[in-house]
Amino acid sequence: MIITNVQHFSDIEKIQEAEFYEFCDEYEANPDLGEDRIIIYGPLYRLRGTDLIMAEGTYCCYNEDTGELEPDFSVSLIYKSEGEPDLDSCIYWESSSIPTTFHNFVMQTQMEDAAVVLLENAVA
Repeated sequence: MIITNVQHFSDIEKIQEAEFYEFCDEYEANPDLGEDRIIIYGPLYRLRGTDLIMAEGTYCCYNEDTGELEPDFSVSLIYKSEGEPDLDSCIYWESSSIPTTFHNFVMQTQMEDAAVVLLENAVA
């Protein structure tokens, strides 16, 4: 599992353009989704000054007829962890980009240290 430290959300775009991004492992997560899953791909991003980790993935619906997972939509997830996160235990996820997901998370939780990071990114 690759965890990359980022200072600004713009750093994530630079990492996504790097060659190693394509060679990262995929992980299957199930944050209380029943038979559905989220496939997490690429590196995880630890936001500077927090214990928050962001990830990107694809929500996959379980097809009862075929017994397979079928990709449905892209998601961003937030974890709270000092080390490697338990990928089944995200604290927030939604079908938005990482910056939008983070913004909505901060607005809903009023998390003070996360709000500071959001403000720093707004000025960067």
